[in-house]
Amino acid sequence: MMKKLSLLFFCFTIIISILICYGCKKDPVVPTIETITATNITSTSAISGGTIRSNGGADIIESGIMYTIPNTITTWGVLWHKSGDGTKMGSFTSTLTGLSSDPTCSYQAYAENSAGTGYGEMKTFTTFP
Repeated sequence: MMKKLSLLFFCFTIIISILICYGCKKDPVVPTIETITATNITSTSAISGGTIRSNGGADIIESGIMYTIPNTITTWGVLWHKSGDGTKMGSFTSTLTGLSSDPTCSYQAYAENSAGTGYGEMKTFTTFP
């Protein structure tokens, strides 16, 4: 009889623990990411990247650099390009191409998961003629 009560108590404890843990599950949030300062800047390209600090509780779907190409303003605003560099946590490097000698390019790192897209700090650089 005592063994049955102990087993029943043990099973009850496990079921309660599972229910409590299930209630603790949090919904994912957007990833946290930092933008790496651009280097190797020429008249047509530059290298940048980002560091994904947190995936927000969900797998990364895509990450990379969003950047403007000077003189690509459309009726809807500035045309942004995405480098699409991967789905892994940690640091990545992106090559920004198609730039022109029109001086200023804006860029920022991004990482997307099922909750949405997180963005790093917006930065700018000047291309070299």
